[in-house]
Amino acid sequence: CLGSAFGADSACFESSLKLEGFQAPYASTVSCYQHRCSVQGGEDVLEIETPDGVWHQCLPGKLLQAEGYGGRIMCPQTGQLCGSEFAGPALPSARLLIPLDL
Repeated sequence: CLGSAFGADSACFESSLKLEGFQAPYASTVSCYQHRCSVQGGEDVLEIETPDGVWHQCLPGKLLQAEGYGGRIMCPQTGQLCGSEFAGPALPSARLLIPLDL
């Protein structure tokens, strides 16, 4: 996938994200993005980096829309990637978090 990221800090999400003006339909597929976790106000927060290098907060169960892109990324429950259980050794890269209903 164009703009996908693979590595220890990446995960795969259901996504229809495309650059604005891209002529293909915005069908859901799987794309992989860099992610990071932080704690804000005592809560785990998941952020995803879009291909343009901008980080976006990904709210659990919500659709992330990013400026300059059409389509969206489906945000998983934060606990699937963030929390104390993930503080140990790196997890396998390119995890698929959201089952597709195609």
